[in-house]
Amino acid sequence: IQYPPEEYEIFIALSYSKLNAVRKEKYLAAKLLGYRFASFVSSSATVMNEFFRTFDEHPFHQYLGLKLIEAEADFVRLRLQKTATTPTGIGGSVNGGVLATMIDMAGVAAVFTKLVEGAQPAGTADLNVTYLRQAQGQWLDAEARVIKRGRQLCTIDVRVINDEQVLCAIGRVLYAL
Repeated sequence: IQYPPEEYEIFIALSYSKLNAVRKEKYLAAKLLGYRFASFVSSSATVMNEFFRTFDEHPFHQYLGLKLIEAEADFVRLRLQKTATTPTGIGGSVNGGVLATMIDMAGVAAVFTKLVEGAQPAGTADLNVTYLRQAQGQWLDAEARVIKRGRQLCTIDVRVINDEQVLCAIGRVLYAL
């Protein structure tokens, strides 16, 4: 192999056509070869403010092992890398409170991708979490998408998937502006 997985991380650019199916296929093929995946934040993201520049350095995010992986208009992907200090629940799965925190933080971050200049964020107004199965794996991603931006509230849907692309939890965040 010209670029051995022991020495290189991989980034795979995709078009919008059949995005989820192609993403899964390419991800599984690269994982099978032993590649680690490089983080990417889109240069076309609407807002790259202090929130995003310092996200990974925030002490609470570091404690949880939470990192910003991808951000673009109305969409964010956060990753929680499971470590020996990650709070766990049944069967060594990631603790439900940690999953709720991931859902909340991903929702907030998705709102901040298109925060209007001078807007005064007011915080999470409502958080709903449905746990579908134990969250097992080396890492978990929280994918958040703003589905409605109102004058005073944003509605965000969040999916938590593990390193095998298994859906572990879903959430809905209402964020007040």
